[in-house]
Amino acid sequence: MKMFITNILFGLILFVALNNSTTVAPESQPPNYLWGVYSTTAYSSNFNLTRLTIASGKIDYYLLPTDVGKPFDILAVNETSITMVCGDVISINIYEIDLQTMEYNTLQSLSYNTNSVQVTLGSFGYDETTNTLFNVGYFANGGGYKMSLLTFNFTSQRVGNIQFNGVNTTNDYGATGLFNPSVDMYFANLYSVESSTPYVYAYSTIPSVNPSFYSFPNLTQFPFMVQIEDGALYGVYNSYAGYLMVYELNLNTNKTSLVYHSKNAYSGRSPAFTYGHYMVLISNPTGDEFSFTATIFNTKNKRQKDYNIESYPYLSTGNFYIASV
Repeated sequence: MKMFITNILFGLILFVALNNSTTVAPESQPPNYLWGVYSTTAYSSNFNLTRLTIASGKIDYYLLPTDVGKPFDILAVNETSITMVCGDVISINIYEIDLQTMEYNTLQSLSYNTNSVQVTLGSFGYDETTNTLFNVGYFANGGGYKMSLLTFNFTSQRVGNIQFNGVNTTNDYGATGLFNPSVDMYFANLYSVESSTPYVYAYSTIPSVNPSFYSFPNLTQFPFMVQIEDGALYGVYNSYAGYLMVYELNLNTNKTSLVYHSKNAYSGRSPAFTYGHYMVLISNPTGDEFSFTATIFNTKNKRQKDYNIESYPYLSTGNFYIASV
């Protein structure tokens, strides 16, 4: 009876997350910038906070302080500061960095042997209620590359992992994830090698709500997953024909629908970003490693606008993580 009630509760939370009709989000404007981290060369340890102006292709670099360690992800950005997850050999930290002075404040810190845990860049999410940072990754001493949900609890100063029981995630190198703070839920993008089936794992930070799996057997593995402001999830991948494909993932029906495709393949570690109800999709029409197309796609009216980016940063040296106005 308890599990039955819990499952009903999860269903209600998920329904609100995917069909949020009670709260009307303000009309958002398309994003102007992509923010990421790039190093000056492929082997440099000097990292630059990087801002790409989508319309003009202009790139601004902000040299990060060397003592923040290696940047893992960008959690938030506003006009004056940026919030980042960084790590070094002994700790993982959340910093707020001033964009004018590049001075930083340590918001959270946890010490542990970072060599024992492998994290996934760009897949962090912070839950304020539990003071926990989430990620998908694996323990290096766990006897194989079995992906799990990693937890970094800053209150207890403990690193933990939650197994994806129900899906064999051994050697699932393409697993990624994202966190939706408005519904206290982390979504992991998984792939079962045994059944050749992609899954979405939904984990609620509310203790009384059980996690759930959702399978999409009609799709191939989608290496990237994004979410817009109304809670809709999308899987992004390259088709065998080399097209960038975007499918909406309906967790209520386990069905998918194609919402966008380009005749150009995506390129880069993260080809899709969201802001409000807009997506920014990065594709490579020419094959030139420095020339790309940024497409702003309106998920409401399905309109798009393309921008040519002629000076995209060298891909092997970093990644973009977040879009902003």
